Amino acid sequence: MQVPKMAPESEEDDVYVGYNEWAADGLGITLCTDFVYDVDEDGERGVFIAEDIAPQTQVLSIPLGSLLTTLWVEQQHEDAVYARVLSWVEAQESSPEDGVDVEDDVLATTLLYERFIARDKSKWWRHLQLLPTTYHNALYFTDKEVEMLQGSTVCYIAQQMKTNVDAGFARLKQTLFADIADAVVTHHPERSIEQVEACFSLENYKWALSTIWSRFVSLQIASATFRKAMAPVFDMLNHDPDAEMSHHFDTETQTFQLTSYQHWSAGSQLCINYGALSNHKLLTLYGFVLPENPFDAVEMWLPMDPSSTSEFETKVKLLEEIDVDHEVTPFELTVDELDELLLIVMRIQVLECESSETFQESAQRITNGDSANTENELTALSRLVVIMQQTIQSYAVPSDDPTSKECDGVLHKTPNGVHSLHEHMAQVVRQSDLAILNASIEMLKWRLLDVLPNRQSA
Repeated sequence: MQVPKMAPESEEDDVYVGYNEWAADGLGITLCTDFVYDVDEDGERGVFIAEDIAPQTQVLSIPLGSLLTTLWVEQQHEDAVYARVLSWVEAQESSPEDGVDVEDDVLATTLLYERFIARDKSKWWRHLQLLPTTYHNALYFTDKEVEMLQGSTVCYIAQQMKTNVDAGFARLKQTLFADIADAVVTHHPERSIEQVEACFSLENYKWALSTIWSRFVSLQIASATFRKAMAPVFDMLNHDPDAEMSHHFDTETQTFQLTSYQHWSAGSQLCINYGALSNHKLLTLYGFVLPENPFDAVEMWLPMDPSSTSEFETKVKLLEEIDVDHEVTPFELTVDELDELLLIVMRIQVLECESSETFQESAQRITNGDSANTENELTALSRLVVIMQQTIQSYAVPSDDPTSKECDGVLHKTPNGVHSLHEHMAQVVRQSDLAILNASIEMLKWRLLDVLPNRQSA
């Protein structure tokens, strides 16, 4: 199952003519075979190969200097614009602000400058021309479309993303963006301040961040140093959860390398694997979902209320001993397996004992993966069932909501027209979440049936 990345605004074939040659001559990128940029049977743009690729083959290699990273920005200190960027970074490092991702902001600023100001003078101009002009991650959902995700953690994440991006833009507009606009106008008098400021708009900032989230790759440049990087050519490859591909940064050759561990036939579409990602993560960062996602999961939290939890402080410490923070640690529910840590945490939370000695003995059994006693097990299982049932109820939508229809992975026509892509993705997420929650409840009920005879015999 290949999942396409968003195509550039122009779908004309000639925008790809000479792209491989530019990558080789201008950036020193090497390919094991010719890449052909074409559409598949579904009309989606992809990368196809001219020759067979055998397992253990290095598919491509990109020199460090041809990756767009903050390391590259640091080397541009003689440039008037990037000197302003580096001064801003120094100020951030001397007085750090909570919630500020300096690397993302530097990369976003660089993308905006290279694409909208430098343009054909940019080192990466041919690649920047091929990037999508818009995305479909949660940041681009309207408030109404976000409401369709009600009940899912994606709903909260989308709201937080919008809030954080708006706040980040407001902060940069008054500082870094203002400094850059001044530098650009000073060195490019043919540009007005209004023209430059328009390049650093909220919409463009959203575009830049979305490009980073969905297309950049995190590389271990040094032993303890990771950098996000735009890797031309590499980021043209679509996602396939079954693709056996691996990428890394080779410190000896100072190159980014992609290696295949499977055979690819000539003419087939070459894909990479983003990893075992749930639809929540795919939608949030990449802007697509998989109707039949083998790695789909629902995140669940079990915060304790100090006013209604006995031995609250003791239980908090017990959870910390097993690396669980009751307020922030998520648990993943899947359609075919219960998270045993989830059950351990709930056993601790509902544990009731007559003495401190008994409490410690029971807690030890629980942290070892066993039940404390029959009553504790029944209470823990029942509590989880109730929580999941309440979660399901929070997904409820009106029966006339078009996205409440059965989802088979295609867009459906309704009396009001065709579902938007965002509505469709919300539909897929909701139905997958509900399937996982219902399956988890069934697994818990089976465990309850195993425990009940013990209670009756006692």
